[in-house]
Amino acid sequence: MVSSLSRFLGPDDLQFSAIKDGVKSKIYPPKRVLREALKEMSVKDYLAVLLGRKSFWSVVSSAVKKKYSALMGGSPAHAPASTVATVFPDEWRGYFKFCVVRNPWDKTLSDYFWRTKRLSEPPTFDEFVNALAGEGLLGITPLNHQNWDMYTISDVLAVDYVVRFEDLDTGLAEALAHTSVDWDGWMPHMKKGADRNKQLVRRGYREHYSEHTAQVVEQLYEKEIKQFGYTF
Repeated sequence: MVSSLSRFLGPDDLQFSAIKDGVKSKIYPPKRVLREALKEMSVKDYLAVLLGRKSFWSVVSSAVKKKYSALMGGSPAHAPASTVATVFPDEWRGYFKFCVVRNPWDKTLSDYFWRTKRLSEPPTFDEFVNALAGEGLLGITPLNHQNWDMYTISDVLAVDYVVRFEDLDTGLAEALAHTSVDWDGWMPHMKKGADRNKQLVRRGYREHYSEHTAQVVEQLYEKEIKQFGYTF
């Protein structure tokens, strides 16, 4: 989704994520992002690109993250709304803001497949859910799974519109109708190969849960579940 929306960014806008994915579809980051990345890149970075050890856009992506981590924390693309509002007060006040939410049980299963897709011996789903609750990291770091603070401030919604993942196409069209974006519905499926076993996913998320793990997710995402009325 980020790659698709980045088509509409102006030269002085910012983009913190999906830079490499966008380039795969010939969608390049704003000029401001490139300028700031080039300033942040070290001689070592330039040599890595020249020697073919790293791709140019991979280095650009890392440089952007490095620059804004100092202002917004270790993951600028997942910074809390309160941080974004502080670092970019004018933009926060003036821009139309929306977020995408997803059923926490469905999201947790998808997150499991995404985080473990390259592991030769992945943890079981039960182990993964327990790790989210703080019972070990299983070598999967960081386990940043909470999105609540990204669209709330002091537990109050801080965005202008909420899109539900379950109705993503319609929700995006409705959200972007409030902007100058002429939305065409195009979204490249950058993570189409993420699920280790798509047949299992198609059966539905409920079949992957035990009573215990379903309760763990309910506790972890209590605020989202209450706010948006999600059920198992």
